[in-house]
Amino acid sequence: MRILLSAILSFFSFVYLYSQQSDQGNREDFFLLSKIGRGIPYGGYGINLESGIKNISGYITLGYETSRARIPESHNYGIGIRYYDNVNDYFNTRYGINIGWVNNYFDERLDTISYNSNVYGASIMLGGEFFTNFFLFDFDITLSPSFLIFNPDSHPYYRNYIALSAGLGFNLGVIKFKGKKKNIIEKKEIPQIN
Repeated sequence: MRILLSAILSFFSFVYLYSQQSDQGNREDFFLLSKIGRGIPYGGYGINLESGIKNISGYITLGYETSRARIPESHNYGIGIRYYDNVNDYFNTRYGINIGWVNNYFDERLDTISYNSNVYGASIMLGGEFFTNFFLFDFDITLSPSFLIFNPDSHPYYRNYIALSAGLGFNLGVIKFKGKKKNIIEKKEIPQIN
């Protein structure tokens, strides 16, 4: 758990430091995206919280994958980093790396072999995002090569995995909270002139 927290902190620190150096793109300073979706960047069916400045962002994800024949359900997590092109149009292309949950799998050759069906590793993403000021729809094609999975010995017969993902969300960064300003008038005694 400490390793995961350290990795999350490192990613968001990198995002912050890199974005301070980058003057590419026109996106307003800070953005915070909250999304739900399906795919690797969502941990199966899940939520994704992404934060960034200008063209670079980092995200964390929590998800759930349902059980299928011979494959148990799982609760999954991941972190990632993305770079956006064409920022401030209604469509952005993006590139990224996801580290975390990749897939739950089964192979017929595993019938008598002990293995872990829940695969974690690194994935490479290419995708896009349609957005308005507040709402967004995103999609990715994700490649998870077998040489980038963690603990390959516990995943025999695992092959390269290519998946599509899609999500819907909104930009929390556009919400402005304005508190009520209270005007306090002190009661003063008015001196009377005789």
